Parts: sequence; C-alpha cells; structure tokens
Amino acid sequence: MAQIKLADLRQIAEEFNTSTTYSAGDYCVHQGMFYQFTKAHSGAWNAADVVQTDVGGELTDLKQDLNAIVTQQTIDVTRTASGTSRIDYTFYPGREYKYINNTSGSINLNVFTEDGQETTLKSSIPSGTEYVFTASEKYVRFTSYFAASGTATLESTDNGVFTDISDIKDSVTSLENDMSETITQVNAIKQSIGAEKIIDISEINFTSGSYVQGTNGNNSSNNYPDFCRSNYIDIDGYDHLKFTGIINSGSYASMGYGFYSEAKQTSFLSGGTFKYNQPSTNYETIYVEIPEGAKYFKTSWFSDTGAFSNLANNFACKLIIEGTTTDIDRIESELTDINATIEEITEIKPYTITTPAVFERIGVLGDSFSSGGIYSISGATSGAHYGISWVKILGRLLGNNCIPYAKPAVNTEDYLTAPNCLPTLLSDSPCNLYIIMLGINSESNLGTIADINDSDYTQNPNSFYGNMGKIYEQVKAHAPNAKFIFVKPPIGNARWAAIQEIAEHYNCPWIACMNDYFYNTDFYKNNKGEGHPVAVTYAGMALAFNRQISEAIVNNVSYFLDYTGND
Repeated sequence: MAQIKLADLRQIAEEFNTSTTYSAGDYCVHQGMFYQFTKAHSGAWNAADVVQTDVGGELTDLKQDLNAIVTQQTIDVTRTASGTSRIDYTFYPGREYKYINNTSGSINLNVFTEDGQETTLKSSIPSGTEYVFTASEKYVRFTSYFAASGTATLESTDNGVFTDISDIKDSVTSLENDMSETITQVNAIKQSIGAEKIIDISEINFTSGSYVQGTNGNNSSNNYPDFCRSNYIDIDGYDHLKFTGIINSGSYASMGYGFYSEAKQTSFLSGGTFKYNQPSTNYETIYVEIPEGAKYFKTSWFSDTGAFSNLANNFACKLIIEGTTTDIDRIESELTDINATIEEITEIKPYTITTPAVFERIGVLGDSFSSGGIYSISGATSGAHYGISWVKILGRLLGNNCIPYAKPAVNTEDYLTAPNCLPTLLSDSPCNLYIIMLGINSESNLGTIADINDSDYTQNPNSFYGNMGKIYEQVKAHAPNAKFIFVKPPIGNARWAAIQEIAEHYNCPWIACMNDYFYNTDFYKNNKGEGHPVAVTYAGMALAFNRQISEAIVNNVSYFLDYTGND
C-alpha cells in the first residue's frame, strides 16, 4: 500500500466547527481527539453529545457489524397470546429480509433506528404469508403486534448489498492487522524520539505571591499566599500541551498561562486562563495548541484554601508532540495508508456494480423537479428548463436517451391530461424504464390503497392513490415490457408512505431521494431558488439518481433479470 504522512490521519474527520450541523453517528476532531456524535448537535461544543473514540475502535465495531450481517440470519418470535413483542435485531441498509407469519391472525411490523425513530414497515401481514422488504437504513430493533398467538420468523436473505460480504470481511481483517502492526511501530518510534514528556512537579520552581496574566504574559504580584507562578518551562519541539488540574480541598481555582519565544518575558506570543469549579478529586484536562515559534511556557495557580502547600497533588502537565517536519519524515515510512484502505472498503457499493445505462430509453414522469424548474434566478425565465433537468443531465452522463415527461406544478390529476405529461408519453415510443416521481404538488385527497381497482383502472376515484393507479396502468399497457421505479421525492413527505405502498402493490422497486447523502449536503440545501434546485444542483441530483437507480437494480435484481433491451 501507499504510505502517508501522519497529518493525513486527520482527513478521517474534519475539525469540529460550531457552524456545522452534525447528526448522530457523525465524526469530528476536537482538541486533537477523535469523537463520534451520539445525538444531533449544532452550535458550541458540548461533551454530552459525543463519545470519544479512535480509528482502531471504529474498525473493531465495523468488524462486529459485518460479522453480525453474516451470522444473524434467522430469529423466531413466539407469543402465547395476542400482544406486542419488542426484539433487538440489526437490519442493515440494502439487505433483504423476509418476515413469515405462521400465526392464525395478522401481524404488524415496526422498526426503530439507533436514535429511537419508529417506522411502520407493514401493517396487517396476513396469516400464512410472508413480507419481503429491503432495509432503507440501519434499524436496531423491531416490534410486532400479534392478533393471535403463534410464531413468526424473521430471516435475512442472500439478496442485497452484502452478497459478497466475505470480501469486505477480508478487507477489514487485513486493515485490522495493518493497524495493529502500525500502532506498535509508531509507539516504538515515539519512545525513541521522546514524543511525550510529562513535567515532574519537582522540576518546576514556583514563586508564591505572584501569578501570570493570561492576556499579556506579564508577572503580577499578589500578597495572598496561595498565588504562585512557575518558572519558564522548555517546550521547544512540541506542538500541543495537555494540562490536568485538580482541586483537593477548594471549590474554586484558576491560573493564567503564557507562551513565549526565545526572548522569554519580552516575547509573549499568546496566553489564557484555566478555570475550575468542581468537586475535589475530579480532574479536568485542557488541550492547548502551542503557537508557532513558542519556546517556553509559564503557568500560575491560585486556590482560596491554601492549595499552594499541596501543589504536588494539584498540578500535572504533559507535553505531547504530534510531529514536526523532521519527525514526520522519520515516521512516515512506518505508517499504513489507512485512508486508502478505508476508501477501498467503502467503494464496495451497489452503484459500483451496475449502471442505469443498461436501459436505452428512460422516461421520467414528474413535475417541476423533473422538468428543470428554475425560479428567482436573475436573467432566467421562470419555469421549465428541460435541457438542464436532472433527467437530461443523467442522459448525457449515461449516453442514453432520458426523456422528461414532466411539467411544473402538476399533481397526479393534472398529469392525466396536461401537455408533456401522460398524453405525450403515450404518443411516444415505449421506454425500457419509467421512473415515476410525482407527489410534490398532489391533491389534498390522499385516499387509500383500496382506491386502486386492478381489474378496471377507470373506476379509480380522484385521489392520489387512484390517479397513480390510472397513470401506472396506462403506461404499463403502452410499454408492457418496461420496468418501473417509483420515487419518494426530496419534498412532499406526506405522500412518501403512499408511494412506497403503491410501488409494493405493483411489485415494483422504489427509492427515497433523502437516502442519498447528496440531499443532506449544504450544496443541495443552499443552491435553490424558491425551493427549487438550480442548474448545478440538478447536476448533483443526476449523480444521485445514477447511484440510486443502480442500487435499486442491485437490491431488486430478480425484478430486472428478464430485461433484454430493445432487440
């Protein structure tokens, strides 16, 4: 593998930023430490929202997760009476699962994410039937309501993203071995170059009745006997200082500190004040970056209970080196390219396995989000701009013909008769794949799945369910060999559950835009006009659809196996 410099390890996570919004599971670096957020967070640093971790620990967790994917295959849920059972079970995104109802009554299936969000996957699974689904995100437990006593069986099938899981396990095992060897080597090198130095209290001369002003580094006198300041401590060659203080007998203590260059007192660089207000025997550690050019450090101490007499118990200071240029040159040949290995693992994605380019003609049924709707952009005509729609951009990326059968502001009722919508589609040559992304502007009458009349769609009522059934049946009759993918658009969440239910009613795949990382980026959120993407944002949507259509093919491969193209 390629070798990296130690500084490259910081690329694993960005430095904590108060202007960034973090989700549970995100990582950051703060004061030289590696953290994972346990809950959503924004604003100033809050230690209650994170847990400290390290790369090795995260890799171990990853290996455990991967082992669980392989070994956790089947679980039986049994009840001696009607009621609800709550079971811990990990569902992995992209993996297919089968829930078999062996009871004499119906069963409901609800799942929970790691942050406790509950989703109803299926209501009223009939007795003697099985419900097959693909997890759209990671779930960690599920509940089942049994209408009658009996047993239900949950199985993870061989379908989905992790069919070739052994390859990923081998990669993680190899990475783990490399990490172990690298850590051993780096620790040996650190010892040889003195990478850490703990300052012994006996090595520091403290002067009572004086303290350091953190604002200017000057010494100030105070006749109170518990003020004291240190001599100049040599920190040449070190990058960071980790200071740990404790108050054994007092309720309050503080101290100023300063960094100085070669000329010491006349060359103050920067400083500050450590403050503590905590019960005795509790340590607090502060991690401070040493400014460039600093050669010396000086600190001071004050306690209102005479802590100076017990100073050896109250003060500890460790200097930590993270590598000067010389040190990096000495150890870089010993470091494994962790970033490249992690990238190698994460590249095992569904969208690297196949491509929507297999379809020669793709038709997209939609509204302004599929017709390149542009609004409130200076110099641009408001309305559809088909050439920069994500549909046309995707066609240029794939080299096939992607056609937007779409019009701004249409709902499912309008779509039946509006120009460039269903009438245009039915007068055109059949496509190989149709992507149905309607629901942003849809009528207030949602309806139910019962509105779809499978024997005569003309009897469907004027509801979202009914009109979607009318649209699907007419397109299917026009192109009987075509494949279909239903889409939950990035807005219009009131109809997301209905879209999924309609797709499953017709045994078609579905995708949710918000499951792709692009829609959670600042690039997507900040580059819009009146809630609509602009040209460069539509280009990002095209890349996202390229990934998600590929994932839909991989995760529903049995649906696509009989596709043979136009020949």
